[in-house]
Amino acid sequence: MKNLHIERLKIRAKQYHRTQRTAHFQDGMLIFHAYDGLPMERLTWWDDVTFIVNDYRVALAWTHPRMAYEDAIDSETDRLTPNFLQQNLMREGTPVYKILGKSRKKIISTSYEPVDRTARRAQWQQLRQQVMQSADIQIQPSLASRWCNYSRLVSLCVPIEVRDEADLHQLVYLARRLLKREVTLEGIFPDYRYTRTDWERDGWHNVGTDLHAHRISL
Repeated sequence: MKNLHIERLKIRAKQYHRTQRTAHFQDGMLIFHAYDGLPMERLTWWDDVTFIVNDYRVALAWTHPRMAYEDAIDSETDRLTPNFLQQNLMREGTPVYKILGKSRKKIISTSYEPVDRTARRAQWQQLRQQVMQSADIQIQPSLASRWCNYSRLVSLCVPIEVRDEADLHQLVYLARRLLKREVTLEGIFPDYRYTRTDWERDGWHNVGTDLHAHRISL
């Protein structure tokens, strides 16, 4: 039995694509980033692109497994240190009173000691290094999809490099075939796992050149 809510979203997404014709699609793709000047030998981490399948748009968010691996490290560090970087407004503070009379007063606010975020960040980074060296994390290729009012939203994690527009075309080609169920992730990347060994091979990099700095003005 079809989900009526999802079917309504599909209809709205197709209507949106029919009526919104101002986007600058190139070869059926809406490209958000410029790749000129970026080194071709660099490791890539993430990208996003919008493309057309049949009569609707697909908003694709791609990540390399190394990006998913780093996100998993951060999530594990956060799990071990809940609210570590946030000022916890529920902690004990010093009440500030307003005098109402000789024997009456009321609390009008609470004073808190300032949070030393620099020291906390340093402690978090130290713990993160420990997690990086000890956590048993394995990342597999994955695809997740859902509908919204204007497009189909797809998150895709696969071990390819997207360094220029030619690579981006290959990514879109793969995503389109996956969505049409012409291929499967297991069939293309059989038994693939990104592990700590891969992370060490990649050099324990921080996130590479930020594509947001090379965003195209639409």
